[in-house]
Amino acid sequence: GRRIELHAVVGEGTVVVLPPGESLALTATRGVVRFDAGASSYELDYVLEAPVTLPEPPATAAGGGAGAEGAPADVARLTEEFGVIALNEEQRLLLVSLCQFRLRDPAADRTAVPSNAEVANRLGWSIKKFDRKLDYLCAKLTEHGVRGLRGGKGIEATTRRMNLVEHAIRNRLVTFDDLGLLDTGTDSPGAAR
Repeated sequence: GRRIELHAVVGEGTVVVLPPGESLALTATRGVVRFDAGASSYELDYVLEAPVTLPEPPATAAGGGAGAEGAPADVARLTEEFGVIALNEEQRLLLVSLCQFRLRDPAADRTAVPSNAEVANRLGWSIKKFDRKLDYLCAKLTEHGVRGLRGGKGIEATTRRMNLVEHAIRNRLVTFDDLGLLDTGTDSPGAAR
């Protein structure tokens, strides 16, 4: 997948971590490929008659047809695009503000997430506007299969924000390069109250 990290267990138990978008020549005739998509984990056992080199992914996705190894195109799309949505300017600003500590320091504590009030203040938004935008973004991602973003029993607001940050960073919805938006975000029309 373009955004999912794969773990291939090949040969005598050697584990190869395959970053998103990369390919790997399978030199062992037996092995296991593991990956996570949201809260679900998958494990695929494979047996090959001969080593196979994976083809380079096409530069642009073709409509229709089959995905990898004859899989239906919609199945391939789902595994490549799990929980990935197009963000508008305000949604990107909101996510960058929530993820800023983790983007600056990937080793930062998972709980290093600013409060709603801190983000709203940073963006020059009212807390009501921030809450509305956060609720909409979480609902949109939930519709795409991301778990742990809905409020309710057993899910505190802090946990929901941590889950959102974790998903956004893991799936590269925002990256280190987006931190520059925070310097200009409060001056943009999209940041008005």
